[in-house]
Amino acid sequence: LMTPYFTSPLFIVFGALLGRRLARIGVDLRAALLMFFVVAYLLWAVVFVGGPEGGPLGYSNATAALAAQLVALAGLLALDTRGSTRWLLLGVAVLAVLVVLITRSDAGTIIVVPLVAATALAMTGKVSRKWWSTTLGVVGVVGAGAAVVGLTIAQQWPQRVVNALSATRHGLWQDALTLWAQHPLIGSGPGAFRRFSKHATISTHETAHMSLLQIGAETGLMGALLFAAVITL
Repeated sequence: LMTPYFTSPLFIVFGALLGRRLARIGVDLRAALLMFFVVAYLLWAVVFVGGPEGGPLGYSNATAALAAQLVALAGLLALDTRGSTRWLLLGVAVLAVLVVLITRSDAGTIIVVPLVAATALAMTGKVSRKWWSTTLGVVGVVGAGAAVVGLTIAQQWPQRVVNALSATRHGLWQDALTLWAQHPLIGSGPGAFRRFSKHATISTHETAHMSLLQIGAETGLMGALLFAAVITL
């Protein structure tokens, strides 16, 4: 029951309900302090405990991903607050950026740069919903997926790409795409990638490190379409 295919939808629903609730009651100093303590713990863990490869999640990219989400959350909340609460939330965002940089995660750094730019733009300009924001999101998601598939198909990566993403990740992606090709419609079942991949000899390599390929390999086109529907919603 603890498979991500079961727990992730539950967290998505819980997050949506909690977000709607918080949007109605607003964010106060207590919520900002809670976020501050969370990001301070992350910073303490990657500096003094586990190092860049450690931290509470045990993997630098995972820690960087969590910190990047804290940057986005703090930035969004800061838009609806004033005074000391806003400054505290901006402080949370700054500390979260430091966590990303300390983990030395290339993926985290690539994500956090536009996040910081978007936060700065939103804080200084007028924020409104327009068609281009949705279009930009769709183009970004689809473009990232297409780029990963293109890189996976490539027999050899340029050295610059290898340095940024690692040759092991290339192998993981190729294994996932190969497994997907065996059962393209319904996949090979949850957990199949870990049993199939020749690279899955250590815990950090038991997944494909790319959601689309992981879901496609284990749940096929049906799962990939459901995943796309969740992102669309």
